[in-house]
Amino acid sequence: KNSGPARARNIGAKEARGDFLFFVDSDVLLEKNIILEIEKILKNKIKAIQGVYTRRSKHEGICNRFKDIYYNYYFDRNKGNFTKTLSTHCFIIKKDLFLKKEGFNENIKNASIEDAEFGNKIRDEKIFLGREVKVTHLKNYNIKSLLKTDFKMAKNKIKSILRGRYKSHMINISNKKEDTLSMILEIFIVSLIP
Repeated sequence: KNSGPARARNIGAKEARGDFLFFVDSDVLLEKNIILEIEKILKNKIKAIQGVYTRRSKHEGICNRFKDIYYNYYFDRNKGNFTKTLSTHCFIIKKDLFLKKEGFNENIKNASIEDAEFGNKIRDEKIFLGREVKVTHLKNYNIKSLLKTDFKMAKNKIKSILRGRYKSHMINISNKKEDTLSMILEIFIVSLIP
């Protein structure tokens, strides 16, 4: 029975033997020096590291290029060394901290917002932004898949906010008028796709 990525990750975390857990999504390619970069950061007694996407796309097309640049910007816009947001596309955390915070929300059955909700659980910890801890996103988008993916993410973000589990800034939603208008326009466009 498929119980979703949150449950699978939680089971894996409990069974893991090391001091740190290294989460990566199935649609990413690790950069060749990633382990060395992680080791350098962990020498500074860091408990959690958020990796980033590269700007390089594995696929041609404007949709792929847009998404790769957006994902890179999502974390790179943070000017400091630490972040309050979290994504499991590339994330390292001390095992005892992960278990103490009770892992991912297993009620979320698909890969969408479970990582952001967990990020809220550890918001008081310092999550180091590993700008040199890079992965390349392998998903191949076209306009339809891009809009459907973004719509699904927006819908799940809104549900999580309505559940009151955490503040909206933890999942990259702002109060700016242009961001709200952009989300409304995207929802409208996706509703037109059969």
